[in-house]
Amino acid sequence: MQQPRPRHQPRPRLLRLRRHEDPPMNRLRTLLNRLLGDPCQGCNQRVYPRDAVRHYANDCPAVNR
Repeated sequence: MQQPRPRHQPRPRLLRLRRHEDPPMNRLRTLLNRLLGDPCQGCNQRVYPRDAVRHYANDCPAVNR
């Protein structure tokens, strides 16, 4: 039978989180930013990169005209 591991030994590498890894929500946010575009600074609506100029010029409800 296998002996239990003493408490002072670190856990195996697969079971502990690495420090440089992002939490799952940050990874999800990064994926959405890549697929759907970054959120608008004014209205927080996701804007495709090709539509960004038109959105900021005409469509954004947060911009006062």
